[in-house]
Amino acid sequence: MDSQFICQCHNIQFKNRHALTSHIYYYKHREKVRQQINTWHNNHSIELKERYREYDKTHKAKYHAHYLKNKKTLLQSMSEYYLNNKEKILESRGIYYQNNKENIIKKNTEYAKTEKGKLVVRLVQHNRRVIPYCSKLTIETIQQVYENNIKKYGTLTCELCFEPILFGEDSLEHFIPLSRHKEFPHIDLNAPNNLGVAHSQFSKEKCNLYKNSKTLKEWQSGKLK
Repeated sequence: MDSQFICQCHNIQFKNRHALTSHIYYYKHREKVRQQINTWHNNHSIELKERYREYDKTHKAKYHAHYLKNKKTLLQSMSEYYLNNKEKILESRGIYYQNNKENIIKKNTEYAKTEKGKLVVRLVQHNRRVIPYCSKLTIETIQQVYENNIKKYGTLTCELCFEPILFGEDSLEHFIPLSRHKEFPHIDLNAPNNLGVAHSQFSKEKCNLYKNSKTLKEWQSGKLK
């Protein structure tokens, strides 16, 4: 009677008696079983992480192909899940952050020092400003701007003073500044043809800082005077 009741509650059909017995045992002792599973995972966390990494590496191409094939459906499903479980997800994220705060900050700081991390930081900073007619900056766009600069000058060069830029002293430059977007309606200020590379405010030259809200033409005419 007990096993029939459990099956009816969970609407489960079992292939054999062993599967039914296992389910009944779990149902009766689930708190104990969950605790044992968590303890085992904690004791083997490093080994499991390595296994997951190896598995992900060997199946990366397969995952990517599946994602591209089902991208629209997957994104829609993820969006629906988030909307239906928003409070639970945010609460879970908050708890995880508080429990791993120091480690998260350390990893984020280390990532921000890498080349890709720097691009992401620039991307976030620029996309914080929502401006009409401006597309969102992407990592690919920023990489294209930097690659074009190096191809044109042979080395990373400031497009305001035309002097080489030392490592870590570069900044993304808008030839028509984002702050002047009202004067240039219907122009995508985040398009590659309006982007360049310049000396940052942390460099000796500080070209990006001195240019301030001037357009490239205004900057060049001011330099010639």
